[in-house]
Formats: sequence, C-alpha cells, structure tokens
Amino acid sequence: MNRIKHRPAKRLVQLTALLLLLLFVCAIASVDSLVLTALLLVPLLVAFFDYMAAKSEPLLEVSAQTNLNMALYRRQPLQIVIKNKAKHATMLDVSVHLSNAIELQKPQQTVFIDAMQQAKQSFTLRAHKRGDAQISAIELRVGSPFDLGKQTG
Repeated sequence: MNRIKHRPAKRLVQLTALLLLLLFVCAIASVDSLVLTALLLVPLLVAFFDYMAAKSEPLLEVSAQTNLNMALYRRQPLQIVIKNKAKHATMLDVSVHLSNAIELQKPQQTVFIDAMQQAKQSFTLRAHKRGDAQISAIELRVGSPFDLGKQTG
C-alpha cells in the first residue's frame, strides 16, 4: 500500500522565519506597500510551485530481496533495489520497518539515484525471536525540487 504524505522541510521553516523578520523590519522602517507585497508573494509563489512539483508521485520502484528462512541470532543481508524511472536524479532516505522479531543495524540510509538508473542498498538483519518475522514497510523520503518539503511514501 502506497501512502504519500507531504511535510514541510527545515528549509521552509527557516524561510518563513526569515520572511517574518523581514516583514517586521519593513514595518518598523515603514517601507512602501509594494515592496511588502513582493516580499510576501515571491516566497509564497516559490513554495507553491515547489509543492506542486513535489505533489506528483515520484517514479520510483522498490523491491526487497532476502532469505525468508532466518537462523536465530545470525546476521543476514537484506538488499533493497530502488529504480528511478524519472528523467531527473533524486536523493532520498530509505527506511526499513520490521516486525519485533527482527533487528536492523542501520534502519535508515541516504541514497542518490541518477535519472533512469537503479541503486542497491544493503541492510543487515538479525532475528532474535522465533516465529513469523516480516518486513512491514519500506519507507522512501524524497525531497522537493527546492527542498522546501519532504514527500514520504
């Protein structure tokens, strides 16, 4: 199941704080209303276009490969293959969510994928309980074009 969430990035919060500071300084200095309007509209338009560009679903395909027959307390590799079908390169964070029976050494990794290429990420699993163990989700966090937002799916 693919759920996509849009969240503001740290850069958008910083831009908003800077904009509020500039508006405060302009209000104290009694700057012309045309300048104040431009100060408001330009960052809002940039943020809007950044959101609209990020809103389209990224053309990424993910698959996981591992041995489902795991020995207790033995390390075993998990290969995540991510195919970028878009016409532009992308940087993303890959997170693997597992059931309680498995532990993961590095649950999150950052990867850069060129346009029309694929990347392989290796994780190390270790089962510490008997019974059904499963990969519950593979989460991809993709930045927007101006890095003002993050798209999680």
